[in-house]
Amino acid sequence: TATAETVPAPPTGAAEPTYTDLGGMLDSMGWGSAPVEGPASAAPIVPAPTPVSAPITPSPAAAAPTTASPAGGPISLAEALTLREDVLANARRLTRFITHDSPGIRELFDDLNIELDPDFIYNFLDGQLKDSLNAGLNSLQSAGAKPEDKLPETLFFFPFRDALFQLGRELFRRYYASQPK
Repeated sequence: TATAETVPAPPTGAAEPTYTDLGGMLDSMGWGSAPVEGPASAAPIVPAPTPVSAPITPSPAAAAPTTASPAGGPISLAEALTLREDVLANARRLTRFITHDSPGIRELFDDLNIELDPDFIYNFLDGQLKDSLNAGLNSLQSAGAKPEDKLPETLFFFPFRDALFQLGRELFRRYYASQPK
């Protein structure tokens, strides 16, 4: 089982890239031009170029998606275990982008009348991502997966699986469970 740990917030400053849209962020992480699995695999996903407020200088770890091995196929459990910190860094970047760095997402939330406390959401998820990733990997190992077995799904979503569930529980507890019936 996963253990609770305090996960440090990502560093801020000039070295952190700033994105203006989700496509730009995913593209910098190596997700924008990956072929789609299945019948549409002949058509790569290529988002339209968008201007950014700061130059994007992705780290070597962010240059390639964490769902493919060097041979280009799904990664093995052993490879996944070596990519934990890179996966967490990408998950934190996405969480930060959604909660703080994207004017487009803020506009969408406003249009949909969604109230959001970005600091609370970011900090809560940041504290859950590592435990969620570890829980997903541990569940594979508990189910008898061997190190050479390929992952059944993309590693990128492992940090979010339980973290989003826990966030939903916390939001319900904070905002709905305490209301009179």
